This record gives sequence, structure tokens and C-alpha cells, in this order.
Amino acid sequence: MKIDDSILSYAERAALQLRGLYAAQGFRRFSMSRFEEYDLYARYKDFLVSDRIISFTDLDGRLVALKPDVTLSILRRAPQPEEGKVSRVYYHENVYRAAPGDRGFREIGQTGVECIGELEEGHVFETVALALRSLEMLEGDYRLCISHLGLVKALFRAAGLRESAYDQALGFARAKNRHGMAAFARAQGLEEAGVQRLLLLTELSGSLGETLDALEEALPTEECAGHLASLRGLSRALEEMQLQNKLRLDFSVVSNMDYYDGLVFQGFLEKLPGPVLSGGQYGTLARKLGRQADAVGFAVYLDELRGSSQ
Repeated sequence: MKIDDSILSYAERAALQLRGLYAAQGFRRFSMSRFEEYDLYARYKDFLVSDRIISFTDLDGRLVALKPDVTLSILRRAPQPEEGKVSRVYYHENVYRAAPGDRGFREIGQTGVECIGELEEGHVFETVALALRSLEMLEGDYRLCISHLGLVKALFRAAGLRESAYDQALGFARAKNRHGMAAFARAQGLEEAGVQRLLLLTELSGSLGETLDALEEALPTEECAGHLASLRGLSRALEEMQLQNKLRLDFSVVSNMDYYDGLVFQGFLEKLPGPVLSGGQYGTLARKLGRQADAVGFAVYLDELRGSSQ
């Protein structure tokens, strides 16, 4: 029976198209329950967007929750891939999170992908390319903004910043607060060269080619060079796919360093104020959950598409 997609909303059509894209790329569907043991979210609440969780006692006496996150459930429930293999799954699920301003809870539709296992750079590059293809499918102008937490951490070390101050520095980078970053860096007792390195996080934004040239000049350490080489590899891979023009390096895109450990990214559509896609490499989180594996993935926030005029 042919489905008349004219009766579907824009977000519903987008969900079907995205699922078709992921299945065509060899990802298999992963389904899960609406409920998860509350303890999972209590132990990893710093990974969540909000620590406000809908919980209740199940009939068997367990404390369970309506899931506020998909990634944690996949890491807990997905089978361990065979040695040398990568598990590639996609999902279409709802999560339950506190609404902005604590005005109750809302149900949020998400469609996304996760790759878990012995990842190579190619798997990460393919995931970024798939994120770009996803945005391309959503109609209208789009961009994907990326940063690299491995590079940020290397920059912090090159600047001489204490590890206990990393989160504060990330806050200034996220807000693009140049004045605040400069005052903070000097209050930490950094030399002027270190101050200037931290200021790069608030100032540098643009195409990968432009920004990587500037970073290579300012960050001569061997650790930084490895991460910059990886980003150059990503740029070349996307250029071959003719996707590089929609990618920007922007250090205001940062995430929790206790969980993410490489590329992080957010996707935007021209007519919407916030990100409609978010993802990154979260191998640190995978290992905290007992997985001897790396991981990368992203989610498309289908509810955000309802604000689109298409």
C-alpha cells in the first residue's frame, strides 16, 4: 500500500526520510523501551541535558524513569560488537525532558545514529558526512559547526592551564566571551603566550582551511599537531564528497570533557534559532559504562523542525 505523505507533517516526513537514509547506509534499526532503570541516569546525570527526570516505582518495586536520553540506553543495551567490528545502529525514539524555564516536561522526538566499537578515523569522518547529509535532507540552507575536545584539551595544556580550571575556560569559549576569557586567563597566572592561546577559542571561527592554518601557527606542540592532522584529514574527506563548504570550525561548540573526547558538532538550519542536530565522539562515556570501545553518533531533534516554515 502506497502511503500518501501529504498527510504527514514536515517533521514526520523528515523522520521517514532520515530513517531511509540511515538504513541505506547500512545502519540497522535499534528499538528500546520508554523506561530505563533510574540508577543509570542518576550515575551519569552530568551527561544529561537536565537532571530533572520523570521517575516512578514499577510494579516489581524497581525505581524506573521515562528515558531522558537515548545514547545511555544504547550503550547499556546494544550487544557488544565482535572484536575488530563496529556496531552501527539508528533509532527513532522519544525522550522526556524538562521544558525551558522548568515549565513542566515535554516529549521530544529524536532520530539519530550511533557507531560503537573499534573505530578508525574513517568511521568518524563518515559520521560527520552523514550528519551533513541529514541536514541537507531537511531543506533550506544549513551548516555544521564542529570543534575538537582533544585539541581544546591540548591547547589548555600548551597554555599552562590547570585541569581544575578547564570547565571555566570552556564556559568562556561557549559564550565567545573574549574579555572574560582574557581576565580569567590572567587571573590564573598564565604567561601572555598562554593567554593568547586561550583567546583563540573565543576568536577563531570559519572554514576548516582558514582556521587550521591559524591554529598550526599558534599551536606548535606535537599533541596539537596530531589533532590538527586529523582535522585536515576530515577536511580532505569532505572535500571529496563536496560537503566541505557547509562545515565550520567553531570553538563555542563544546561539551563535557568527562564524556566527550574528540570531535563534537552541532547542526543548524537557516530559519531556526537553535541547533537541530547534535553529536560527537563519546568514547570516554562508553568506557565509563564498561564498554571497551570507542563511540560516535548524533541525534536530529525532530521537535525543533516544527518551528520551521517549510
